[in-house]
Amino acid sequence: MCVLFNVAAMMSQVAGNQDLDIDDGLKLSMKYFQLASGTFQFIKDHVVSVIPQGPTPDFTQDTLDALVALMLAQAQEVCFMKAAKDQMKDSVIAKVAAQTGDYYAAALKLMQKDQARPCWDKVICVCLPVCLSVCLYVSLLLP
Repeated sequence: MCVLFNVAAMMSQVAGNQDLDIDDGLKLSMKYFQLASGTFQFIKDHVVSVIPQGPTPDFTQDTLDALVALMLAQAQEVCFMKAAKDQMKDSVIAKVAAQTGDYYAAALKLMQKDQARPCWDKVICVCLPVCLSVCLYVSLLLP
């Protein structure tokens, strides 16, 4: 189980270290954040239930739910970056930004139930308003 958790953590690290100035880096970053999310979900759904003793704090349902949501939010943020980089229509960029904000809001809500709250609240509290501000700004540009 620790190995799977470390694999998911490493995937998120690889995702975060991609060059986001190039398309391949954006695509790989999205892919690895999604894979990390799926791995945390797999741990939650299939591995934690077979542990004979109580889980450590990093393997609680709340922590794993929060990590799944955070990885999805980060993948969606990279999707937003790609949409902006590719100069998609303003309406598309606004929708992607709104969805990114929704994912970060969900992650923040889950983090507030979790023991990891002091570590992540500040990160998510910065990302959420930025995404929502971009959404509002782009929406105002629409005819």
